[in-house]
Amino acid sequence: MREPMSPVDAAWFHMEEPTDPMTVTATLWFDASPDWGPVLARIEERIVNRYPRFKHRIVDAPFRRGGPRWEEDPTFSLEAHVHRVGLPRPQDAGALQRLIADRVGTPLDLRFAPWSIDLVDGFGAGAAMVVRIHHCVADGLALAHVLLDLADDQPSDPVRTRRAPPEAHVDLVHHGRAAAAALYKLVLCRPDPRSPLKGPLGMIKRVAWSRPIPLARIKERGLSERATVNDVLVAAVSGAVRSWLSAHQPSVRDLRAFIPVDLREGERPDSGLGNRFGLVYLALPLAEPDPVGRMREIQKRMAAIKHTPEASVAFGVLTALGALPVRIEREMLRVFGAKGTLVLTNVRGPEEPIHIAGNRVAGLMFWVPQSGHVAIGVSLLSYAGELRVGISTDAGIVPDPEALVASLEAELGLGPANSGVLRPPAPAGSPVHA
Repeated sequence: MREPMSPVDAAWFHMEEPTDPMTVTATLWFDASPDWGPVLARIEERIVNRYPRFKHRIVDAPFRRGGPRWEEDPTFSLEAHVHRVGLPRPQDAGALQRLIADRVGTPLDLRFAPWSIDLVDGFGAGAAMVVRIHHCVADGLALAHVLLDLADDQPSDPVRTRRAPPEAHVDLVHHGRAAAAALYKLVLCRPDPRSPLKGPLGMIKRVAWSRPIPLARIKERGLSERATVNDVLVAAVSGAVRSWLSAHQPSVRDLRAFIPVDLREGERPDSGLGNRFGLVYLALPLAEPDPVGRMREIQKRMAAIKHTPEASVAFGVLTALGALPVRIEREMLRVFGAKGTLVLTNVRGPEEPIHIAGNRVAGLMFWVPQSGHVAIGVSLLSYAGELRVGISTDAGIVPDPEALVASLEAELGLGPANSGVLRPPAPAGSPVHA
């Protein structure tokens, strides 16, 4: 029996292009090499059997009425989706980043259920898992919930991301003025100016992530500046992007970030998963040279967005696009994609370490795809009292995401990687950067 794909999930499905796979990617790593047998059993029990969508493949009908549909894959087998691979030498974080970058740039095989997991042996003295799932199956927050379902004991604090305040969930019919203003901004604002961060995408991607940053340090900085943790992080991202641009062009102008906003109102995704988030535009104050000035400007601009229905309106627009013919939908997405330069996602994970089949998870990271030909994504993820920043880029536009990571670390007051300050709990023999 075939089940119609929701319009918003269909929109994400039709965004897929050879140079822009619509795949949410996550990685987690262990201090020691696990016995993969119990881990496989946990994947089957907690993911495949709990979420029927993981057994469904997509049947598309782009030129027929009805659009894409889900149907159970009659050939489904766990072995077709979970693969064991060895990490190439030197088996360090750089090698894992290169493996992940290869996966990020490779579309999933849509003849089967659109997800895969690599069980990676030889990450230093430990191992890693690389999980990929098509965006039409679930958004990043839903995937985070799925991964946490693998934990031996469910975390007491659920995964969270930027959530729309109650007043943002307005009745768009009866609050026409606010909705019209949000729609005007969404549709009619000018495209971002040209910069070295924009251009035609290629097949090759890059990923990098930071050393772990104690959340306590970020909170202390926020208190000293009368700012939230999110304000501190967004200001640091702005400073890092400004530094990168300053090295590549004579003058720097403000550029927009697309920021996902959770619309589930605190509810965990149901068994059907899917997408339930909107996007807001935030102009990053890159032209401001003073870090304190950037912080103040971030606070002001975030406050202006916070109590508007922009996220709900964006979700409605994306839902409408998903019902349009594919050619028109893709053209509209290019128009919207031109209005921003990067995607910025902030997810708050468990405050305590988790274990999977008895194996302690030493670290987590994730990356979301950049739709609309956006070349750079920044992911902020906290876990067990620490925060890591992940950056994914198109190699032809930003071949050195590690430079952005280094600038961001400097913005947050971290010393150089070889200073002995804030070294990550990476496996033995595994330096942080390649």
